[in-house]
Amino acid sequence: METIPVNVKKVSDSVKEVSENVKEVSAFIDALSKKNILKGTIILLRSISEGVKTKKELLEELGVTDQTYNKRRFIDPLIKFGLLKAFDNMSYSSPNLKFEITEKGLLLLDMIDKEVKN
Repeated sequence: METIPVNVKKVSDSVKEVSENVKEVSAFIDALSKKNILKGTIILLRSISEGVKTKKELLEELGVTDQTYNKRRFIDPLIKFGLLKAFDNMSYSSPNLKFEITEKGLLLLDMIDKEVKN
């Protein structure tokens, strides 16, 4: 019985992981579309991919006021879906909270950008 080389197994595992991430990101796109916040999500992810941002800075990017309703509508789903996270493990209740994009957020942004080019 022939054994599978370790490198082939690692590559296979990596491909499987990427495939699962793509499926998950596709599900995120569908969910964000249903909530009518996909356009806002794209704006926020592009903005935050340039560096960490505060809630106020993110909401200003969307042209909306810094109110709890807008945070719940635009930022909280991105946290829930794992596209944004608190910068440097800050508490989500901190008044100085800043956000950064996650790997899933970068993958989603990359997939969206590829779709736009096609």
